[in-house]
Amino acid sequence: MAILTDEERDIDPYDVLGVTLEMGEKEIRKAYRKLSLRCHPDKNPGPEAEAMFHSISLALAILTNPEKRKFIDGKLAQSRAQAVRRAEMDSKRKAKVDDLLRREEDAKRARKDALDARKEAAKDEAVHDAGRRMVEERRKRQEAAIAAARQEKKSSPPPAPPPISPEDLQLKLQLPVGCTQGDLETALNKYGAIEAVHVALAKGKKGPRALVEFAAGNWGGCWACMHDGAGIGAKAKWAAGEPAWVQWAAQQRENGKGTGFGFGSAPDISDMKDRQRQREKDAAMESATLLRMRQAERERMVEEIRRAEA
Repeated sequence: MAILTDEERDIDPYDVLGVTLEMGEKEIRKAYRKLSLRCHPDKNPGPEAEAMFHSISLALAILTNPEKRKFIDGKLAQSRAQAVRRAEMDSKRKAKVDDLLRREEDAKRARKDALDARKEAAKDEAVHDAGRRMVEERRKRQEAAIAAARQEKKSSPPPAPPPISPEDLQLKLQLPVGCTQGDLETALNKYGAIEAVHVALAKGKKGPRALVEFAAGNWGGCWACMHDGAGIGAKAKWAAGEPAWVQWAAQQRENGKGTGFGFGSAPDISDMKDRQRQREKDAAMESATLLRMRQAERERMVEEIRRAEA
């Protein structure tokens, strides 16, 4: 025999009366009286009030019957336990979905990083190739200039030494970030006599700029500083364009005339060229070694990413 009727099964008496499972019969009847004052047909005529009054009367009848209330409490406890289990399952399911999405994002990020690394390696290789081509083209130009000078030696007398003005011994330097005038003056000591050094404040993210004027007769030190970048990695250029004495001095050396045409005891320009060529070769070899090391490291990272994805 069923404990509850079909009509009683369709309602939650605790929810209808607004009470909890812990409340006793006295509190339940008090809640019923409070609701009945609002929806009793004598005080609030209408179909909605009548239906509500019928519901609270059914709820009161269930909760004041010990057998029916025990049955209802068991059903509610079972429903709550099922709700808790469903919530736990939903939480576990959500955690698995989140973990799957995270792993997919990690794999996607790893693939993107590997692709970016390959693109960066290709850019580095292109830059190095361009640098090697520039070095080769400069070497060819120098060889062509030397050959032309030798040919000119056979066909014409050596030219007279060109005049050297103060502007011909001036260099413009783009200094590294953080370089001060004191640092520059210390670096310039090895290039011989200096007439003046002027350093302008840095603008933006670039380092400061400087104008260096070498003393009269110190053309060799000026040439060496120009090609050494002042020994501190500065970008150097002639203040008024390459002066005529540079090519003239190189031609005199190639023609076996020496460099003592009224230029004092400046360093030998041909020796400086040999040292410059050697520095370029060393730099090219170092760049190639670093490139191979970076490529090996990238290949190792790609292999680790592949293993992680697998």
